[in-house]
Amino acid sequence: MSTTVSANTAAPTDWRVLPLQADGRSLIEASAGTGKTWTMAALYLRLLLEREITPRQILVATFTDAAASELRERIRQRVLLAEYRASQTAFEDSEDSALQWLDQRWQDDAQRQKDLLRLRLARAELDMAPISTLHGVCARVLREHPFETGRRLSGAELIDEGELLDTLLDDYWRELLQRDAPLPSHEQWLYQLGRKGLRQYSQVLLRPDVEPLAEQTEPARPRLLAQPEGLATLQACLDETGLFKANSTLARALPRLIALLEQGSDLMALTADDAEDLQKPLSGQITKAFLERPQVSALQSVLDWVARWRAWQAHEALRRWIEELRGRRRVQMETRHVLSFDAQLQVVHAALHAAGSVLPDLLWQRWPVAMVDEFQDTDGLQYGILDRVYRTPDDKPRGRLVMIGDPKQAIYRFRGGDVHTYLRAAASADADAQLSLAVNRRSTVAYVDACNQWYAACGMALSRDAQHPIRYRPVQAVRTDIDAASPSPAALQIHVLTQPEASSEARVNQALLACARHLVALLRDETNPVQPGDIAVLLPQNSHIEQLRALLIERAVPCVGAGRQSVFQSEWASELQLLLYALHHPRDRRARAAALATRLLGFDWAALCALTDQEAEQAMLERRFAHWRQLWRQRGVVALIDAVLREAVPRLGSVGQAERAATDLRQLGELLQQFSERTSGETQLLQWLDAQRNGTADSDPDAADERELRLESDARRVRLMTLHTSKGLEFPVVLLPMMWAHRHRAETLALWHAEGRERLQVGWDDEAKARSAQEGQDERFRVLYVALTRARDACHVYAMPPDRRKDGRSTQADSDPDRSAWDASLDAALTTARTQHPGLPAWQALQRLCPAVGIEIDEWAWPEACLPSANTEVIPHAARSEPPPVLQQRVWSFSRLHEGEHSANVEMPAEDERIAQPNVLQTSDDSADDAPDPQLRELAQWRGTGFGNAVHSFLQQLPAGTAATQSLDLLRSCLGSQGVMSASVVTPDNAIERLAARLDAGLRAPLWASRSSFCLADLHASAQRREMDFHFVLQGAQMSRLRAVCAEHGESHLLPAALPEVALRGLMTGSMDLVFAHDGKVHVLDYKTNRLGADRREDYRAPALQAAMDASHYGFQALLYSVALQRYLRQRGGSWALGEAIYLFLRAVGLDRREPTLGIWQRQFDEDFLHAVDQVFAAADGLRVGEAS
Repeated sequence: MSTTVSANTAAPTDWRVLPLQADGRSLIEASAGTGKTWTMAALYLRLLLEREITPRQILVATFTDAAASELRERIRQRVLLAEYRASQTAFEDSEDSALQWLDQRWQDDAQRQKDLLRLRLARAELDMAPISTLHGVCARVLREHPFETGRRLSGAELIDEGELLDTLLDDYWRELLQRDAPLPSHEQWLYQLGRKGLRQYSQVLLRPDVEPLAEQTEPARPRLLAQPEGLATLQACLDETGLFKANSTLARALPRLIALLEQGSDLMALTADDAEDLQKPLSGQITKAFLERPQVSALQSVLDWVARWRAWQAHEALRRWIEELRGRRRVQMETRHVLSFDAQLQVVHAALHAAGSVLPDLLWQRWPVAMVDEFQDTDGLQYGILDRVYRTPDDKPRGRLVMIGDPKQAIYRFRGGDVHTYLRAAASADADAQLSLAVNRRSTVAYVDACNQWYAACGMALSRDAQHPIRYRPVQAVRTDIDAASPSPAALQIHVLTQPEASSEARVNQALLACARHLVALLRDETNPVQPGDIAVLLPQNSHIEQLRALLIERAVPCVGAGRQSVFQSEWASELQLLLYALHHPRDRRARAAALATRLLGFDWAALCALTDQEAEQAMLERRFAHWRQLWRQRGVVALIDAVLREAVPRLGSVGQAERAATDLRQLGELLQQFSERTSGETQLLQWLDAQRNGTADSDPDAADERELRLESDARRVRLMTLHTSKGLEFPVVLLPMMWAHRHRAETLALWHAEGRERLQVGWDDEAKARSAQEGQDERFRVLYVALTRARDACHVYAMPPDRRKDGRSTQADSDPDRSAWDASLDAALTTARTQHPGLPAWQALQRLCPAVGIEIDEWAWPEACLPSANTEVIPHAARSEPPPVLQQRVWSFSRLHEGEHSANVEMPAEDERIAQPNVLQTSDDSADDAPDPQLRELAQWRGTGFGNAVHSFLQQLPAGTAATQSLDLLRSCLGSQGVMSASVVTPDNAIERLAARLDAGLRAPLWASRSSFCLADLHASAQRREMDFHFVLQGAQMSRLRAVCAEHGESHLLPAALPEVALRGLMTGSMDLVFAHDGKVHVLDYKTNRLGADRREDYRAPALQAAMDASHYGFQALLYSVALQRYLRQRGGSWALGEAIYLFLRAVGLDRREPTLGIWQRQFDEDFLHAVDQVFAAADGLRVGEAS
């Protein structure tokens, strides 16, 4: 079906004579179904043999990786077939024009032998041929030409543009909210826009094909407002009785405007509602009798200025923001050494157009020929790259650029495709090198004839502009299959509803219900049998797909839904998020209730209420959630989803519902599993899932494809998909029930093409919106063409009178350019029919005008029915064995084991103090000993993990033999780095001095009162190691075995209750505050800054201290440290023996010489016990050390 073709009579009529020599440009406009890919492969063969260039010298670019892979394979098959034919001495005649061309060429045997050698060499080189997307080409240029593009030799990591934009917006929004000074006007506008709105605007304005906003002059204030009586004139309007209509919203907003003008305040203080009310036409606000009054004219001038000023403010706010955002984006990319997909194009474009750049010459010499497929989807930036490479500095073509595309299929305007760029590029093609493919090889003769007649009736221009350059031209068909799936007398059927419902929503429901019944009728028709897999239904929106899919499932019609909708936007993503959150927060009862209320788990309100009195049921659910949580952590999200689905499928009702759930959930599981391999824990995974659920589509096309909803099964079902998704596909039978609803949708930012400009213009005034709306309708004409040309045998289009009311609230019909392209085409066809057949009713006249098109005034009245179950063929598939689970490797530590895996991988020194419990011993004695100790109370202001980390850092850096009171600057620095040094807490210098004195007392306190007066202050630097890290490998250590060992030795109290019941794999890691040698033994020591109890000495004496140690399970920490130190000493060799584990609670150590043990806990673990625990951690996959496997 046709395309724009130059009127030049010298244009070639066949691919065999299309000019391919150097220094020129060729254009191939290929209508739908005319063999574009076949032609590209044939031209590739010509380049290999006629031009005698190699595959490495032919650049082939398209717009998706899938298309590039298919094109590479088609080229390979064409080369292999030619090589085989060249190797034969005799062969049969062929109808393949490429083989006919070869036969003609090889009449000379010497030429055949020469070509055979070239084909063999080409085949060996095809894997290295540059066949990829344009983004892939740019990535290659950046990688192989770092000096010419100004990039680093190491290359840059590719990142997703959407994630980078979110990072930059989050940083800016945080800064905006934390500003102390009042926001300037332009930032007030951004703040009023909101974070979500700002992202939407930024996403459009950052596009490389959008022209940067130019600076504008602020609109001058009306002279009326410069006069003293100006505001009085406005006030007089308010005071005039009867001037405003009773329901006037302007009368409510005008006082606010007058007040702001009187105060000289910024008009940004107007609310969005006030601004909207001020911009409404006065004819709807003012009584008719007052419209001609002078004060009303004055009011109108002021309101016009307000509208212009707010538009200017919006423009300036966005201009300044985008300039700042581009700068932030550039700095972020340079700092992180990353690039987004769009940034690749921008960098290459800038490098090619830089003054004195040698890059264009290098690329042209490397790739003297380029073939670019789907050229109608290029934008100005992409064409600018190609044009610069294949054009000399003096503006002459060089090399051979072959552009292949179809402007009638340019339907990706929302993604940056610019059909005007295509038209500009097409105009640069040589007059004798423009080939139009005019033979349709996809559809039957009957269907092609019907389409030809339809466009003859409604007009050849794919626009309401009859002179528009993109036009339909009749084509020929060669397919005459007698077995075509055509269940209707006419290949193109128009089904008319003469009395549609009043409201738009009711019409949509009416059309989709009729479509469901129509499909059942087609599949039940025994006279023209058609299978579900033969039919595709193309719809404007994803919501229509979901709605129709539900209707078809009710009628037992097998169907699959496909659209550009992300799987993260599906209903099952929401349910999975609730379940994962509940598993990650096992103590959150509300989270568990929300998970239970999902369809996956099946609890309704009554069941949730009843659960409160069912202890056995609650216990069973807790065990089930614990099992799922363990399954998630041991084997990943996919294994969890499979386990949940096994229980959930019986509750999901129909087979279709269960299949959709399984498809979506497994796809989500794969995506989450991929991300979990790059992250450190479940918290980050849940944050990423939440970001995907609340975010927008990725700019990375590969990521977008991965997240696109998958089909549930194969082609044995009716396929439901969006109009845009259907491009490039074909189906025997196509239904278009909603083309009448494919109308203009309001845009916040209007984009349009200005004559002579390479990039799209942006605006939000009425003129910009009108231009954008017209270009939008033109694209809808092209979408209609794409939809009609998907059918091979038959197409059914639903229609309503084009002059129907817009909706139930309007008395007017929809008009151009807002209405659908189908309604506009139908209106034009009916007008032509009435003109040519004035005596007939409109629909009959249209049937007379287009005899090959079936006009059925059937009122969409197909009978209600269901498809017999016998027609739904269920093919059993053998269950595939599940691959062995990937054993998760984790970094374990005391805090992670204590908290049941919820802590971070990397601990700060005082991280374990966060989990400390208050002193559990209480005394009822009212003695003086219960009173708070003054010295302990003095330290009460110092608390928290920040303080603990600061003290650990100070003690780590304090030189051996140096008193803390001699290092006050170091102490002050450590406190400041942890945010503890705030004015409200430690302003006086004596507070730090008192803290230093307390630390000195602890360092001078004897560690063993019964043995000697040895203290840490006496420890030589060579006898100590501070912050000594340890790591040892875990290969399946069983925590159940550890519990048994502790029980055997009477040490069960050491282990925390939350110890995970899993086999530990990965690394056990930790950091011992101090390891020191004394008297032939090596000891481990840990500092604690915990504040115990109520600042009494009793809280730091042995009984209370042991209770605090047990409550926080510090004894388990000491055990881990002792095992690690024992291993170190064993591996190091020598005569050193393991000493005690010592914990110093620094607040009380050295407080009173009469109580030398105050705040000191010591423990020497039994040697046999340590050996048994060591054996548990040394075991592999549950085997005890020494056991046979």
